[in-house]
Amino acid sequence: MDTFLDETFKKSVSDGFRQRNREKKLLHESAIQDLSGVSNETTSSVIKDEKSQSHKKREAENIVQDVFDFTATSAPEKNHMTETSMTAHHEKSDMDNPPNILQNLACLIQEAWDAKDEAILANQKELLCWCSYIVEFNKKTTEFMTEYKIGEKKAKGMIYDNLIKLLRPGTKRNTLLKQTQRARDIYKLFEKIGIDKIKYITTYSANSISELSDSQIQTIVDYFSKNPNTELPDDRDGTIIDFEEDISNDQDNVLGEQAKPLVSATRAEVIPPARKNWMPR
Repeated sequence: MDTFLDETFKKSVSDGFRQRNREKKLLHESAIQDLSGVSNETTSSVIKDEKSQSHKKREAENIVQDVFDFTATSAPEKNHMTETSMTAHHEKSDMDNPPNILQNLACLIQEAWDAKDEAILANQKELLCWCSYIVEFNKKTTEFMTEYKIGEKKAKGMIYDNLIKLLRPGTKRNTLLKQTQRARDIYKLFEKIGIDKIKYITTYSANSISELSDSQIQTIVDYFSKNPNTELPDDRDGTIIDFEEDISNDQDNVLGEQAKPLVSATRAEVIPPARKNWMPR
């Protein structure tokens, strides 16, 4: 009986040892798996982070490329003033190519000259248009008076009524009246000195000429009456007529000095012959 109990006890102890060893082994294997999982997760996280950083880097590079491409392809479509300003300040000079390092400055100078020439031509064309407008307006007024058996005021009113219908929407009658009077003031000068003198105007605007007083106009007219073939150098500054003086014994000198600021010679490089086709001869 004692032997049986002793063997049973030993077997129980042995089974206990085996069970504990089995549990330790399982715990060890589980720990290894956990560590492996953590390692894999860490590795995966690092890989994902690297991919994310790489993706962000590519996105940044793409944005830079888009901006570069837009700048390169859209430059001709940008506002001209912005384009020349940006080019002037940010274009990198190529010091290894001396003939081209100042090309941008040369282009800006040339564009400024061209803009000035275009402004002069535009002003001369405006003057010519206003003078032609008055000539035609007067002609139509006479025709209306004859055809409809009406007075001058009524005829002009009919012309204004019909013009308003043909002009841009919103044009006011009062605006048209003012423009017509302004055109008459311009025509008042060139009617007397010659429409062909318009091509000599390189400094003064249509507005400036329309504001001349009768005495100022007469001063200019008197000068050209005595000097009909005069072409004056455009080298004076100041207003059209800076002052008025009574015509005295030295009348010729006074008239010459007062008329010079208004009418100036047109240099060949300012108004090329090819661009004079619309000017009166």
